[in-house]
Amino acid sequence: MLIFDGDIKSNVTTSYKPLIRIPKEGLRVQFWYRKAIPGHPFNVAMNHYDKDGKWMSGKNNDMTSSGNGRWQEFDVTVTEFPSEARFVRIMARATTWKDSGEDVGLVWFDDISVRNPKTKEEYIKHGEKFWWYICTGPKAPYCTLFIDHPGTELRVWLWQTWQRNIEGVLVWQTNYWTSNTAYPDQPVLAGPVDSIRWEMLRDGSTQ
Repeated sequence: MLIFDGDIKSNVTTSYKPLIRIPKEGLRVQFWYRKAIPGHPFNVAMNHYDKDGKWMSGKNNDMTSSGNGRWQEFDVTVTEFPSEARFVRIMARATTWKDSGEDVGLVWFDDISVRNPKTKEEYIKHGEKFWWYICTGPKAPYCTLFIDHPGTELRVWLWQTWQRNIEGVLVWQTNYWTSNTAYPDQPVLAGPVDSIRWEMLRDGSTQ
């Protein structure tokens, strides 16, 4: 997700519309981001709402950060909320909030999550099962399927699946050679077609 604020007269804000209930353990806010201008601050806010879903004015939790121009991880667990707050809404901006709106900025966000900070093991004890998924994320240093990463990462990914007691895996697409969009000037191959990364997935699941 890219947020660009080039308007010096207002504040450009992106929000997740559904309200998120506040669990007793608090909320963990986690995402990857990259700033266009290193060192330029931006703001992610947690707006609070009461039991009736009414916004509690003046009770926002503003989390300000900056970046070095590369992809970085933001990971904060919030455990303190206004006493009457029951829900939150996440608001993201490309710069910091000012009433006059004169600040401008640009920031990329990816893999945004707002969740209960309980550990995976605590959920597994209660019968929950975990899968994990690679597509446009995660970014380095995590294992992924991006073409500029070593193909052996997919073998390591399956080892990590066993190591971390993950139930299953999901890959966005393993047979995209059948796409006329991806290969408009080439004949569509009859699958399955072998690849190094596919073999790495096989090796990881059997070793």
